[in-house]
Amino acid sequence: MAHASLISIKILCDAGCNVTYDTENGNVNYQGKLLWRGTREKITGMWVLPLNPEHMPTVAPSTPEPTSEHTANSAYDMTSKGALIKYLHQCLFSPPKLTLLRAIENNRFPTWPGLAADAVKKYLPEKLPATDRGHMKRQRKGMRSTKERIKEALDDSEEKKDINPPATVEKQNHMFCYLGKVDKKDGAIYVDLTGNFHLQSMEGMITVFILYDWTTNAILATPISDAKEETMVKHSVRMWHI
Repeated sequence: MAHASLISIKILCDAGCNVTYDTENGNVNYQGKLLWRGTREKITGMWVLPLNPEHMPTVAPSTPEPTSEHTANSAYDMTSKGALIKYLHQCLFSPPKLTLLRAIENNRFPTWPGLAADAVKKYLPEKLPATDRGHMKRQRKGMRSTKERIKEALDDSEEKKDINPPATVEKQNHMFCYLGKVDKKDGAIYVDLTGNFHLQSMEGMITVFILYDWTTNAILATPISDAKEETMVKHSVRMWHI
């Protein structure tokens, strides 16, 4: 325990003491005589016995309600005031300088050591990388404007020209050329197998053999009983001649 020492109840009981606890007090009795009395803290729920037993409270005093204090503590020693201002600015997730100054003037950081408006104005730059990156994505203005948009009227002549463009008379003819490269693959075939059937067919077939003939641009398929090379070669020769 950070604020008190632990008391061994075992030693007291071995010495012949009778220790009792209730919701408010902890009592240590010896041969029917009260020797020690402590109160129970509301925050920790532990019974606290005074170190000087001569001043025992006869009635358990009321423990005041705990009060919360807001403080900002740093585990690092800053070498300069400028470094301290930048560190505290990063602890606040790098807000804009104007926003930080308004918060300081509104007395939002009374317990932050060194965080003063004069120091922020002097040591904090106007623009910082973290602040700029955090405010890059903004919604564009005018996206949901309620103002009526005025469409510009087109000239009648321009509108007619767009609908019916005039023919262009030129003295020379235009010739367009395109190079088409043909890769001759006469006599070439490509083969592949589909996945195996979930069940073998009644004729003993387990998969489908696919053959593509480049010359005739034909796709042929036939079921086969196995995926051995001699079986695929035999079906390839037969299907290619067909």
